[in-house]
Amino acid sequence: MTIAREHTFTADMRIAGINPYVDVPPHVVKALGSGSKVPVLVKVSAASAGKRKSADAQAKRRLRQDATRLKMIGRLAPGGWFRSTVLILHSSAPRLYLDSWMRETAGVAVGDRVRVSLRLDCGSRELPMPAALREALDGNEQAHAAWERLTPSRRREILTYLHFLKTPTAIERNVQKQSLFWSPGTGTMTNW
Repeated sequence: MTIAREHTFTADMRIAGINPYVDVPPHVVKALGSGSKVPVLVKVSAASAGKRKSADAQAKRRLRQDATRLKMIGRLAPGGWFRSTVLILHSSAPRLYLDSWMRETAGVAVGDRVRVSLRLDCGSRELPMPAALREALDGNEQAHAAWERLTPSRRREILTYLHFLKTPTAIERNVQKQSLFWSPGTGTMTNW
């Protein structure tokens, strides 16, 4: 397996609405490739070692607890790289949004100058389907057809939600609860 070349830059973390981001320099975007959404692996750190804020104990504990689930949903890649996407916007510079896990791991906040390392992510981003959902869909032809009609981002959102549940019992309970909303007359998933 070939490891993609690493591209590093520094930028000020800004916020758009409620979403923290950094502008990605044009030379980095060009090196990563084309498209309106470029899948990347990301590492973030404070640009100045002296200014790095240490994540509090609760944040560190949350990251440790979430690491397994983050790996399961494909957000955390081997080597501590986060999976994300550079968005190529027509109205502004290309952006990389920094979620709470990235910011807490780096101990950075909006307004900080950060060092960002990016690699092109050539790996699959497809999430595994929990057995309870697979069984429910396999046992209901209309529900299966409705699942297939969902957009890929909506299916990913549902799978991510199910993977963040802590126990198999919780997954089964949620799938069962949602199956009540699979409309037999229309074959649509009315609540998902």
